[in-house]
Amino acid sequence: MAAPQAFSDADARPAEPLLAAQLLSDEELDELLDDICGVDLGKRRRDGVNVLSTGVKSLDDALDGGLEDGRVVSGSFEPGGGGNELCQTLLVNSLLKYDNSTAAVIDTTGNFDILRLYSLILTHLQRNPTVLSSFQPINATSDSEVKVDDVAARVLDRVKIMRVFDFVGVSEAVSEIRDVLEGRIAVEAKQESIPTEAEKPPAVEIPPRRTFVADSEDEEDDEMLFDSEATVPEPEPEPECAPAPALEEPRLELPQKTTSEHHLEEQGPGHGKEGSGKVKFILIDNLAQVLNPLLKRDYIQANALASTFLQSLAHLTSIHKLHTMLINPTTKLHEPSPTRHAPQNPGQAPPPQQNTQQPPQSPSIFASSTAIPSLMNVLGRYVDVGLLVTKMPKSRLDARVFYSDSGGGQGNRAGVKKRGVKMVSVMEVMSDRWAGRVGAWGTFIESSTGIDGIS
Repeated sequence: MAAPQAFSDADARPAEPLLAAQLLSDEELDELLDDICGVDLGKRRRDGVNVLSTGVKSLDDALDGGLEDGRVVSGSFEPGGGGNELCQTLLVNSLLKYDNSTAAVIDTTGNFDILRLYSLILTHLQRNPTVLSSFQPINATSDSEVKVDDVAARVLDRVKIMRVFDFVGVSEAVSEIRDVLEGRIAVEAKQESIPTEAEKPPAVEIPPRRTFVADSEDEEDDEMLFDSEATVPEPEPEPECAPAPALEEPRLELPQKTTSEHHLEEQGPGHGKEGSGKVKFILIDNLAQVLNPLLKRDYIQANALASTFLQSLAHLTSIHKLHTMLINPTTKLHEPSPTRHAPQNPGQAPPPQQNTQQPPQSPSIFASSTAIPSLMNVLGRYVDVGLLVTKMPKSRLDARVFYSDSGGGQGNRAGVKKRGVKMVSVMEVMSDRWAGRVGAWGTFIESSTGIDGIS
């Protein structure tokens, strides 16, 4: 029997590590993601989902065709930047896509530009003759022309602006939208319109006339008494003053239904066009305006209020298949200034190091971006899609000029505008709960007619 061969330490090889990626194939990983997260990587668009596009190819490609209904989307950008144009473009596309639907704008700043919205509606109708012809009345003849201004005014009438001043007002506005969608306001208005028996005015009681005089024996005095009572006129009832009308807050009212729409409602659901007469698009501009003061006062209580509100808003959006847009302003990331210490004596111990709080990092995929969303820690748990819109130089030459060092050693990280540099707006997906579009980005420019692609 041969002796076992001895192996030296030089012949021994360490075991190769077995990675988890080697145990599962790509097909098995896709099936697991589809089963657990409900995401179909091969076919992201599911049946029964309406997609709202922007009209710009670069942005629609980054969004895989557009934004789905039933999703809460946050748009983070600088006030007055290209993000406002993007949000208003989505609002206009929603009004033109869903016939007879309405859009609710909850304005907390009072800076919503209604004239700009009307201009965008007018431009979209002029660019799409097919959409314009769809607004022609059924009984109109072929020779009659549809005026673009009249159609744009009718579309603008379907936008309901709700001006609020605090977080309570935002919550009440969303509750009012919920009542409209669930038909509670319509039922209450119908009950109030039922005629009731008119209340009769209270009758004026006339005191009884005296027909005798107690303890009197003089007939002349009796006659004088009766004559004086007969000449006294009866008091006339004073007219009741109508109560002053109570001041009520503006309510979100549904547009008046025509006879055909009433007939469609009697037939039941499934008939007619989707979103007819109901809110389909919600734009909140902006939530940080009313929530930041509460967070500074009591962060825990304000965070609890915001969580309850956002959870209710997400449920409302999902149940009624709405397009909900939350405008969230951004702030610039400032470089921390170097700390200066007083000169030390030869025998003095160095001062203790202080633990400085690290500034938050920008969620952008671009290293040059310094934009930080205001409510990033609050909205992240309840928002389905998070968009970030920033300004970037258009070409390589513009980038060299824009980011050139001006003597401070940090370059132009503050985003100071420089003369002669062409800038474009960049939209990037910084978070996506369902479709896996994180990191996708597209570019656009703002013009007098809206947003356009870069040629």
